[in-house]
Amino acid sequence: MKRLLVLAIFALLLFTSFSFAGEIHKDLKDIIGKSGPNETVRVIITFDNAQPQTNVELLKSEGLKVKKQHKLIDAVSGEMPAEKIEKIAKKDFVKQVEPDYKVKTLLDYSTIQIDAANVWKANVTGKDIDVAIIDTGVDYTHADLGEC
Repeated sequence: MKRLLVLAIFALLLFTSFSFAGEIHKDLKDIIGKSGPNETVRVIITFDNAQPQTNVELLKSEGLKVKKQHKLIDAVSGEMPAEKIEKIAKKDFVKQVEPDYKVKTLLDYSTIQIDAANVWKANVTGKDIDVAIIDTGVDYTHADLGEC
């Protein structure tokens, strides 16, 4: 019976250490592998729960240069040395560390979807317009958009 109890405790401890450790996104692992020893990498670090400022300060002490603390998702983005990412991912409050990609919008699909050709035919160019609002049909009352 003691042997079974010891085995159960060992299994619980083993499972607990894996279940609370964060993970490194596979794309970020590739980026780290190609990075030099002193190179910094743009990252997004997501947390298991809300981010207490003490956790963010701890990440800063590990070399994270915070660009933004996100409220809508429990995350922080910034740059950090590639060699420190694995250590950060092992923190018990870190859910995942992933690359912070630069993205660009493309109009190859959206111009068709919004029927932009008809607007262009009407000679609407946007010239002399400082601000334009395009109604995308977003439900601004949706709960996920409450903190925007």
